[in-house]
This record gives sequence, structure tokens and C-alpha cells, in this order.
Amino acid sequence: AETRTARVPLLVHMYGRVGMGFQPYHLFKTDVASRRFQGTFGIRGMARISKHKAIRFQCLADCLAAGGFDIVALQEVWCKEDYADLKECLSANLPNSHYFYSGVIGSGLCVFSHWPIEEIGFSEYLLSGPSKLHKVFQGDRMAGRGLAMCVIQHPQHGPIHLFTTHLMSTYGSKLPDENQSHRVCQAFQLVQFVKSHRPRFAILCGDFNSNPHTEPYNVITSYGQMKDAWLELVGEENEDGITLNRPENVYRKRHEPPMRIDFVFYATQPGGPSVLKCRSSEVTMGKIPGTNICFSDHNGIYSEFDITEDAKEAEINELHNKAPIDSVIVAEQLTSFGLQSALSRKRWQMTAFFFFLSLLLSLTIISLLPGMAYFYSVEAIDIVALSTPLFGVLLCGVATMALSFGLLSCIITQTEISRLMQIHQEMELVCHMHRQD
Repeated sequence: AETRTARVPLLVHMYGRVGMGFQPYHLFKTDVASRRFQGTFGIRGMARISKHKAIRFQCLADCLAAGGFDIVALQEVWCKEDYADLKECLSANLPNSHYFYSGVIGSGLCVFSHWPIEEIGFSEYLLSGPSKLHKVFQGDRMAGRGLAMCVIQHPQHGPIHLFTTHLMSTYGSKLPDENQSHRVCQAFQLVQFVKSHRPRFAILCGDFNSNPHTEPYNVITSYGQMKDAWLELVGEENEDGITLNRPENVYRKRHEPPMRIDFVFYATQPGGPSVLKCRSSEVTMGKIPGTNICFSDHNGIYSEFDITEDAKEAEINELHNKAPIDSVIVAEQLTSFGLQSALSRKRWQMTAFFFFLSLLLSLTIISLLPGMAYFYSVEAIDIVALSTPLFGVLLCGVATMALSFGLLSCIITQTEISRLMQIHQEMELVCHMHRQD
């Protein structure tokens, strides 16, 4: 069969974390004459928190403006002013852009493109952390984590679906952590969203906060049938693929080991004559040239792709159309474990709620009765007569506040339970339909 190849280089740089100015963001570059496509870089910027934020954002803007990239997907751009500045700096080569709003502080995701963005979409994840009241203000909940999508019209290859995301953080815990069940649910929801759009060419990149071959990773690569660009070329895990906490990175967390948690996945819709193949991939974007600081605590990934019009390759892709569900079965078990944990937490919260309700009501009544009896037994009002009732009123106020927090905890936990049940049922349905086939 005749084979025609189109080079598609994809530059992928993943950056960011708390205290940094950059977090995963992605770039793509295409030269229509040579059919080249490049893409992604990562950034993170939290006002008054991120270290060296102004310098790194400026260096980032200069790098992107001079790089001739055609698509840039950014993560953790929390400040709208930073997005506006980047949009202005990149307007000459990347005139099309979109910022994805979500949650309280925004999703932090935005995309810049040299070509028209024909369609946009955003799917917020149902789960963003265990329902613990003291963790309700964690960044994942405030940001409204989700999957962002842009359908970009390539002048020769047609629509290319770009997906970018940032799965739930570990907050310094070792992997797997207490958020693993929620992270695997996010991965499942991500795959369902991608599958629903049936993209001809799909590229998914971001910070997945998951090591290779863990449950969230397996859901994407096995059930989602997406290939890991770096692993496809290298063939095995090694230290060259590390994207977080590399020894030479000045922003590394010394108590955490080096990890590869930033990925570029890709897939081709079966049934067409063209196949997306990765031709090279490497980790890049360390220190900013001429300085002693890094773009971020994350490194980037540079990958090159070929779009091959080969009937043989297309036939092989068609043969692997049916997705295995082993990863979904494991994900279902993890979700079930998370559900049982949430139910147990709700039972404890309800028990504690009614216990403190009874205790505080009893104390309030006990504190009020002697004071009221003394108050009505004397003609003059004095401080002693008022002290005990006032103490009872204060105790009532404390009780009301404590009960309000307890009720809020129960509501948050019930919301988590309902969403876990919904995703668990979706996983059960996938497994059931697969067994019928």
C-alpha cells in the first residue's frame, strides 16, 4: 500500500505546582508547507504566592512568541491579568485564544491557537477530593477541576481535538494517596468525555498526578485506548522521562521522589485511512537560559508525530478497536472502596452531630435554669444574676456554630456519596455491556 507521511512535531512542556509560577501548559506548532505540527508547554501562576512569577511569565511569553508555535495549551493560569498579558504578547502568531472559566478561582486552563478554534467544551469533574470540612478550601475544589477541549481546524488535516487537564493533586502525599479513588474517577470521566466526541485525531496532555501504570493511567491507556507518546518511543521507564522533582530543578520538593506524572497521550479514531504516530519524544524545558531559575518545578515533554496515510496501519488500528475493560474493573473496585469510605465518614459525622447536639442542649439548659431562678428571686438586677444566663446564651451561640459546621459536613459528604454512586454505576454499565459483547 502506498504510504504518505506528514510530520507532526508536538512540543509538550508541563510545569507548575504550589509556589511556582508555571504549571502544565501546552504548545503546538505547524508549518503548512512541511505539514509539521508541534505542541505544549506548562505554566502556573498564583498571585503573591508563586516564586519568581513575573520573571518566569515574561520569559515564557518571550519563548512562545519567538518559537513560532501554532497551538499553546496552558494550565494553572489563575490570574486573569496574566492571561490577558499572554494573549497580547502572543497575538501576532496566536490570534485565537480561549480561557476556560470554572469554580471559584477559575480552571486555570487556556488555549492559544494560530488556526481557528471551531468548537470549545469543558467538562467539570464530579469529584475533587474527599468530603472533609477542613479540606473544603483546597485548590482542587476552588478551581473546579475539569477537562478542557478545543477543536482546532488544521489547514490540511482537518479538525484536531486538543484536550488538556489537571487531575486532582496529592497535596504532598505519596502516591497512591487518599485521593486516588477520586483521581481514577476523574480519569474515567475524562475518557468518557473524549469518547463521546469521537475525534479523528485526539491529543490529551496535562498534569495527571499519577505515575505510569497506576489506575488512572491505565484507565486512559487501556480503556481509553490512548498511547503514551514518550513511552511509545522509549519503550521502558527510566530517569530520562522524569518530569517532576528532577535533581537539577531549583524548585523541587526535597521530601518527594522524582516522578513522571506529566503525559502526552494520543489516539486515532478507527475507520479512517490516516493514523497518528509518534516519531520522537523527549523531556525538555529546564532552566531559563541565562538564569539560575527554572520555568517551573515540572519539566516539559517534546514529542513529534506523523500522520501516516497507510492502509496497513489503518487496518491494524481497526483491529485494536475494542477496548479492554480490565482497568475499568479495577477502577470500579477503587470507586467502591471510596464509596464505602465516604459512607463510613457520613455515619461518623451523623453520630458526632447528634451527640454534640444533645450534649450542648443539655449544657445550655443546665446553665440557664439556675441563673433564671436566681434572677426572679431578687428584686435588683446584679451581675451575678445575669452572668449565668449570659453564659448560657454564649454557649447556645457556640452550639449553633458547631451544629452548622456539622450539618455542612454531612451535606458535603452526601454530595460526594451521590457522585461516587453515579460514576460507580457508569463503570458497572461499561463492564456489563462488555460482558454481553
